[in-house]
Amino acid sequence: MTGACKILIVDDEPRICDSLSIILRSNGYQIDTVGSGREAIDYLTEKTYDLVLADIGLPDMNAHMVIDNILSSSPETAVIILTWRASIETAVEALKKGVYDYIKKPCDYDTLLKTIAKAVKHKRLEINLKKSETNFRRLLEVAWEAILIHNNGVFMQANKQFFDMFGYDPDELAGKQIIPLTVTPESMELINKNIASDRKGTYNATGLRKDGSTFPMEIRTNPMEYYGKIAGVAAIRDTTERKKAEQDKLKLQKELARARKMEELGLMTASLAHDLNNILSGIVSYPELIVMDLPKESRLRKPIETIQKSGQKAAAVVSDLSTIANGTTNHKDVLNLNLIISKYLLSSEYRELKARYPHIRITTKLKAELLNMHCAVMHMNKVLANLLLNAAEAIEYNGDITITTQNRHIDQPLMGYDEINPGEYVILTVTDNGIGLSPKDLGRIFEPFYTKKVMGRNGTGLGMAVVWNIVKDLDGRLNVITSANGTAFQIYFHITRDKITETNRGESTPLEEISGNGENLVSHEDYSRRKYHAVF
Repeated sequence: MTGACKILIVDDEPRICDSLSIILRSNGYQIDTVGSGREAIDYLTEKTYDLVLADIGLPDMNAHMVIDNILSSSPETAVIILTWRASIETAVEALKKGVYDYIKKPCDYDTLLKTIAKAVKHKRLEINLKKSETNFRRLLEVAWEAILIHNNGVFMQANKQFFDMFGYDPDELAGKQIIPLTVTPESMELINKNIASDRKGTYNATGLRKDGSTFPMEIRTNPMEYYGKIAGVAAIRDTTERKKAEQDKLKLQKELARARKMEELGLMTASLAHDLNNILSGIVSYPELIVMDLPKESRLRKPIETIQKSGQKAAAVVSDLSTIANGTTNHKDVLNLNLIISKYLLSSEYRELKARYPHIRITTKLKAELLNMHCAVMHMNKVLANLLLNAAEAIEYNGDITITTQNRHIDQPLMGYDEINPGEYVILTVTDNGIGLSPKDLGRIFEPFYTKKVMGRNGTGLGMAVVWNIVKDLDGRLNVITSANGTAFQIYFHITRDKITETNRGESTPLEEISGNGENLVSHEDYSRRKYHAVF
């Protein structure tokens, strides 16, 4: 170690410089000597020394000025002062500045050699420690994670990522218990348990920011020695994005599974609808021909009419199956949802619903100047009918259903039953104050054949699946808000700035209102021909 050491002796007494040089060179040190403070500063500017051995009583310059210059310009150089006139207070003041030690003249050479060796070793350790600390800090700053070093929960050090993550400044945390400030109360027990047991490993907790907001985080811990103390080091990662990615992946997997299920159901229902159509053609048409030959007073008329109505209901179910299997193929016009709702509320289908559920009050809150959308009247009527029927069946006794329309501009994506992207929408909402949906029912409400009703008696489980298919065909989005106080089904339709055509604007009477009551308006001479063609 001594062979590489360079020492500068600063003393205005030549004999002291000579005697010290002889002793130190004989012990392997490289020596330069100067007689003034100014010379010492010049030498230190040009050369690098491991140690300066300086007299505190230099004639040309205050000794403290020399010491300050050495410590500021050559921080890697150790300093030992020599004194025989200065007071102990002066020496102590020099020690406070960073001088390693002081030695009284005349020198005890053994003591001098030992002190020099210790001073050089101490300075090298100090340099290595600073380099190590610098490297350590650089490692902390380049880490992706927030890094915290603590002593039984008391803050010691952290990197910039930690302060950015939790929103604190370093001076706000110095010497404080860090756990209550950065972890939610629910996670504190877990964190404290891991600190007490010096547990290594990874675990999850909920972080608490200075502003009170929370976030999921992953913590990896390990004990370490830090400035002579056993400390805990924790690498903390905000897992918000990872959790979101996992949720998105799970959602996509569910959507994919649903799409596959819908595809399988579509193939099945397409085949089923085709076969049922062939079967129902006779059930729907033959009763009409039979009734035409029956006297009005015949006791068979009512049963046959019942058969005919049942066939018509079955045909409606087949139509729903076709919608689910093949989607909607009708031409889409520029229409106004308020107008469609108003006309539907005048229909015989709506009157039948009201008669079936007389204890339920249905009201509307339709937005004036509602924007237009692209759709087909027939399909929107199906959406209204199924939403109202679903709402009515959710109300056990007296209750209310409200149909609401509104315009809405969305700036940020909304997470509902579907993810609703930014844009301009017309929103249809059907709200009831019924019993609400359980999480299980909410997850399956739009699946074909899923129903809480008695299958075959109160419903087929196709109504909400039809709603889902029509909404998706219109590139709409669904949201369901439910609680014990009721449920709101919201449908977001993209708006259009196109104007309604005059044909669609007209207040035409719904077809069902101008339909007959089952009478057949045919001439006598065409009767046999019609009967023949109907049969064959």
